[in-house]
Amino acid sequence: MVARTSLGVDKALTRFAILNKNPEGVYIADMVLPKIGVMGRTGKLYTVNSGFRFASPSQGLKRLGGSAFKRFSMGVAQSDVYNLEEYGNEFPVDDIDAEFAGDDSVNLREAAAILAVEQFQIEREREAAALLFSGSVITQTAALGSGDRWDDAGVDPRANVETAVQTIQLATGLPRARVSLLVGQQVADKLVRNDALMQFFRAGNPGVTMASLPQVASAMGIREVIVGGAVANSAVEGQTASNGYIWGKSACFFYREESPIPMAPRGTGFTFHRSGYDLKVERYREEPRAEIVLASALEDRVITAANTAYLFTTAVN
Repeated sequence: MVARTSLGVDKALTRFAILNKNPEGVYIADMVLPKIGVMGRTGKLYTVNSGFRFASPSQGLKRLGGSAFKRFSMGVAQSDVYNLEEYGNEFPVDDIDAEFAGDDSVNLREAAAILAVEQFQIEREREAAALLFSGSVITQTAALGSGDRWDDAGVDPRANVETAVQTIQLATGLPRARVSLLVGQQVADKLVRNDALMQFFRAGNPGVTMASLPQVASAMGIREVIVGGAVANSAVEGQTASNGYIWGKSACFFYREESPIPMAPRGTGFTFHRSGYDLKVERYREEPRAEIVLASALEDRVITAANTAYLFTTAVN
């Protein structure tokens, strides 16, 4: 068995790798499933009165003389939500390769740290997409068929927007202005050129041929449009690369809450992680001639309120 020694966190490599990872606009997992730091490995979430969104059956508020005020139930509920697991990947750096690369002012340990964090980000994207673009997880869903997709001639996506936001609002009381739209790059590229949406702006810009994402959100009357543009290779390692977009052709209207308050209304989902242990880069020796660079984290991605989302599958052709 190969001897392994000297495992330890490399704070300099951790900072270097995180600072040099791809731009935030590429990876969106931490945006659409915001992070919450927790202490224990498992935990519960509490909800009071369905997250404050519903009015109780009508009883009125007026107090008659000699009678008590109307009393309502708090409706406190709790549920097991997260179970932190360890995620990580390793990249070996051969001592001789590192020595010769160093002669050319190339630091292979830094390169390995960047690759480890990049691979971590890609896997995070895959997990987030598997949750938010799954009809078995987001159960408020509809399939768009030929003739109804957002790149078909004459189709106005706002008809689907009404279906989504009204379904979410009736289920949760969530206002339209708080709803976001999550799409992949292929869907975004069609949305910004959708003729019906561009008509919204053509009165003031007669020659416009493409809208911006904020304009698309404005035309739909929603908070924002978030685009996932990450690309990953689905081929077996060593074989010819088969690259494709991680976020496919679905579209998910959902509620993003960056700073949740305990027991108050929450977003569609979160990434729970161990406080003080978000993502770290470690190094250890593997004799006879290798150093291993390891990126790891303790976390769990969870959909906590599926009824705050509505999914359209195959939104474009």
